[in-house]
Amino acid sequence: MKKYRTTPLLLVLTLALLACGGGSTQVDSFIDSYENVIEGFEDMAGKGSISIQDISKMNAKNMAMANEGATLQSEEWTDAQRKQYLELTNRFSKAMFKISENI
Repeated sequence: MKKYRTTPLLLVLTLALLACGGGSTQVDSFIDSYENVIEGFEDMAGKGSISIQDISKMNAKNMAMANEGATLQSEEWTDAQRKQYLELTNRFSKAMFKISENI
């Protein structure tokens, strides 16, 4: 009789572990790259004055990240990945606002 009680428990635990895991390693890699780019923009925003070359580099990085992000829309994103992406996007917006004040 014990075997029948433990089987549902094992099934529930297995499904819970599967639900908690997941997420694409490509998404993780993208988020890491996105954070690195944003850190560069934050550094640029702190410089005070922005050159045309800085803006050109920023635009190139923006386009590359946008293209990579578009290809990942069909990937599995965990809630944690979505949250981190939104937090990074907020940091990006703040850096862009600060940069626009320095132009």
